[in-house]
Amino acid sequence: MTTATMKRSLLAAAIASCLTVSVDGSCSFCSQGLTVDGSTAVPNSGGQDCASLLEFAPSLEADEFLCDASKEAESLCCPGGGEPDQPEEPDQPEPDQPEPNQP
Repeated sequence: MTTATMKRSLLAAAIASCLTVSVDGSCSFCSQGLTVDGSTAVPNSGGQDCASLLEFAPSLEADEFLCDASKEAESLCCPGGGEPDQPEEPDQPEPDQPEPNQP
């Protein structure tokens, strides 16, 4: 199997299992970027924040324990899969309902 074929197979497997893995095999963390302030502290990480994990993760291999551990912080650092939160539209009042005709 060629390297290119293997990479395509790994990518297809990652997509099928809903994991985010970069084609080159490095750890992908918040692939769409952070959606919180980069200085947000990550609990139980030895003092790391979201920005430092974003910078550090690509130096890891996707199958390393530290990559898996880093990915656990994605729900804190890039909730919603890395898509920036969209502002909610204000609730619109419902139009007045006509009173039912009474006999």
